[in-house]
Amino acid sequence: MPTDLSDLFNAPAAVTLPDGRTVAVGELTLERRARFVRWLKDRAVGELARLPEDAPPAVVRAYTDAVSEALAVGVYEWGGSACVRALAQRPGGSYALFLAVEAHDPLFTVEEAEALWDAMVADRMELLRRAVADPPASAA
Repeated sequence: MPTDLSDLFNAPAAVTLPDGRTVAVGELTLERRARFVRWLKDRAVGELARLPEDAPPAVVRAYTDAVSEALAVGVYEWGGSACVRALAQRPGGSYALFLAVEAHDPLFTVEEAEALWDAMVADRMELLRRAVADPPASAA
């Protein structure tokens, strides 16, 4: 199983889901990248709506200004720092997986993408655990 998004997105591939089904994963086209960026921006703006009603006006203003500035300078655009961070963790990485598989399998769900993401993380952690537990002989 691929252990990160670059393994998947650098070349179209078939991936086996935790339930045993195999799906095709394609590259994130410009349209799908735009959908990811829209999702990311919507999440950032949505955080404003989730601020407590009794939040001090200065806090609301500071958060609003920070999000507005980040949007203006492209932090959430494809390749921007917030985008890169989001791709490296859940839920951003799993949403990107969803977009990459959905192109080939319209019945693929966000929940299945989250399960695939979790399996990839578990595989990565197992590789790290083995590397630490069994260091190469040349490291001794």
